[in-house]
Amino acid sequence: MRLNSFSGAFIGAVALAGLAYVFPMRTSLGQGITENVLTAWVGTYDPANHIYELKMEYGDGTSTDIPMAALPMSDFTNRSSSRLWYTQNDLTAALERAHQQSPSGLEQQLGTHANVAAFGRPFSGSPVAYSTEFLKVLQSKGINPKQFGGPDIPPGTVDYAKLPDGILHIDTLADGNTIHQLLPGQIPPLLLKMNPSVSR
Repeated sequence: MRLNSFSGAFIGAVALAGLAYVFPMRTSLGQGITENVLTAWVGTYDPANHIYELKMEYGDGTSTDIPMAALPMSDFTNRSSSRLWYTQNDLTAALERAHQQSPSGLEQQLGTHANVAAFGRPFSGSPVAYSTEFLKVLQSKGINPKQFGGPDIPPGTVDYAKLPDGILHIDTLADGNTIHQLLPGQIPPLLLKMNPSVSR
């Protein structure tokens, strides 16, 4: 049986679409995918369902929840909501418990796991950047995100005055569009460019 031109075009289109869903795209930010700019984190507890989660907060007012191992009830100091109880903002123990319960989930939020296109995952998930506010909190607490599977950003190595738009791009390159995946413990390229001594 001979295929008519319509059938041939349809099969070709399906084959191209299939290839597009297998092979990664090098760029994503220019195609409507924006960065999640981290500003803070907070631990939450749902007393009705006994669920603990780490809420990662972004500069646009949105957030993402990650499963978290249990924290002592005394850590949930804000119980003003009838639905969720909250720890204080930026509680180090909440990061530790999220890393214990869901290491890959926390790594994704920190920019070192499944944020960018890869073979079998053609489109970027959610590229990550750290706000100056977030970086200053990490520095004040002596936290290197590397401790939790994130990138290597030793406290005190970021020159805030040199940050473009006040953010440190984690898994984007300097052109603001091409994305590559940082490995856990890898130094962000922008930080290396700003402060070459960090690679000691």
